[in-house]
Amino acid sequence: MKKENIEIETTKDEFNTIFDKVNKLKDKIEKEIEKLNEIFDKTKKDINNYFIIKHEELIKEENNLIEKLQNEVSKAKEKINIYLFELNDQIKLNNNITKVINKFKKEENNFLENIVYVSKMKELINNMNKIIIKPLKSIKFNFKEEKRDVNYEEYSVNEEKFEKSIDIDSVILNESNRKNEFIKYIIEWTKSKNMELLYRGTRDGMTSQKFHEKCDNQGKTITLYKNDKGHIFGGYASIPWSNGGEWKNAPESFIFTLTNNYDFKPTKIPPKKENKEYGEVYHNKDYGPTFGNDLGLYDNFNKKGWAFKFETFQDILGKTNSLFTGNKNNEGTKNDNFIIKELEVFKIT
Repeated sequence: MKKENIEIETTKDEFNTIFDKVNKLKDKIEKEIEKLNEIFDKTKKDINNYFIIKHEELIKEENNLIEKLQNEVSKAKEKINIYLFELNDQIKLNNNITKVINKFKKEENNFLENIVYVSKMKELINNMNKIIIKPLKSIKFNFKEEKRDVNYEEYSVNEEKFEKSIDIDSVILNESNRKNEFIKYIIEWTKSKNMELLYRGTRDGMTSQKFHEKCDNQGKTITLYKNDKGHIFGGYASIPWSNGGEWKNAPESFIFTLTNNYDFKPTKIPPKKENKEYGEVYHNKDYGPTFGNDLGLYDNFNKKGWAFKFETFQDILGKTNSLFTGNKNNEGTKNDNFIIKELEVFKIT
């Protein structure tokens, strides 16, 4: 019996020894897994940073190409203006030639004088050939067609389509000397025939509560923002606003700029077609009109609105959130704020 107890104790000790080794091995494996997770996270972060850097480099290269093309165009225009100026001088010379011919006809009986006039005509013609014909033949325009991923004409307006435009009860547009032009853009982008004012911040109250009270369940809407720098921008919501607290997909929605700190013409900015983390509109009782994770207003938005680095909409102008904030020094930052001076929401029909 004593011998059996000893064997049991020995077996028990051996089992405990094995159990300790297993636990140590388990701890070691868990540490290795933790290291592998850290390596994975770091690698993922490095890859993300790499693509961000490459994206920024491509944008920078694209802007350089645009600037280069603009310089070439400016130089060509300058050359053309110079030659047009010289051409105008030659037109004056041509008038002189006409006068010489008329004088030649009147005094054709005077042979010597006729010879003089003929000589002058030849001299003037030679001068025209030297000053106009030869230089024009020597002009070379070194334009190169640059590949563009985005067709900006797709987001602009063909103003020849508009002979008349609808009127809009807008304080923001009334304060601009380009009201009619902006209305034409809005009509073209939204295909609207009528725009009814639902909400004005300075009239109804600059709070999310008042916004939802006036604008929820009103169908398609367009929002106009005006910041403290006087820039006008906004967004089009293709579905009705609500206050349920969720992102919603509305692929026909877009944001836009009418005036900005870069002197870009009015431009429609469509949503990304893929790789979107957020829906085109955000419905929340504590927020004003909010478009994707790119442009929106907190509860008391008489003080501040926000613009994030574009995550939902396409950065077709290459300026991201600074297009709305006007802060060129913060161009390309993750997020930035702007002071909202006026806000208007219209029902589209």
